[in-house]
Amino acid sequence: MPTTDEIDVAGVRFSRTGARRNAFAGQLHARLTKFTDLSVKYDNTWVSFDRTDTILTGGAVNGVTTGLSRRVGPQVAIGAEYAVRFADLNEGTRQLTFHDAGATAQIGLSARTSASFGAGYSYLDDRSLHETRTGPYFRAELTHGTEHATLGAAFERMFVPSFGFGGSSQSQQVRGYIRMPLNRNRMYVQASGSWRRTDPFLVGELPLDTTLIRSTLGYSATRYLRVEAFHAFTRQDSRIAGGQVNRQRVGAQIVISQPMRIQ
Repeated sequence: MPTTDEIDVAGVRFSRTGARRNAFAGQLHARLTKFTDLSVKYDNTWVSFDRTDTILTGGAVNGVTTGLSRRVGPQVAIGAEYAVRFADLNEGTRQLTFHDAGATAQIGLSARTSASFGAGYSYLDDRSLHETRTGPYFRAELTHGTEHATLGAAFERMFVPSFGFGGSSQSQQVRGYIRMPLNRNRMYVQASGSWRRTDPFLVGELPLDTTLIRSTLGYSATRYLRVEAFHAFTRQDSRIAGGQVNRQRVGAQIVISQPMRIQ
């Protein structure tokens, strides 16, 4: 990407610096018993920046999340989760480990509306600075589906690795979205918006308030070809004089998809 406001990771200041991001994830769901489910997810995120004369620092984060849930009713499931993340930032000079352990709940409020919750305690070990921190984490998400669209809203508060300054921070985020299934709507809309506050643990680093709004209006011309117009608005405020940066991007694109079967 030509500018850092195009990558949605915590702790990165907006700068017209070339940024690269690779992400890989794999997930396994298993039905252990009639009422008990197990899920295991691995994810890797790698970020780097083209210019070396900036204060931006990249690195890699590897994480494994494990969850065990049990259905206790037709619309209710409760469980426990544990996650560990290893962050290797700034060419190995900053190494951090994040541990999260807590409880989860999924509730079906109606035939088309559901809610999920997660809460627990986080432990952060900054092995480079020989410092540790602890604190609670919390997340909640509400999802509502209609015949033609899915709407959702979520809140999350937790410790996160921060690529921008090669450290860790406490992040709070609120987001909302609407998605229309492409196979049901010839004309469709995909839109999302989020606000995130990042408070670094390092003394001297700037806190960041980041707003991201992205929307797409599309038309399915044929089964395999779609025409889309998109708009992206980003705003970041470091809460100092002159620290607010606004960026807007508008464009059009043609999306071609050809289903393939591999045997």
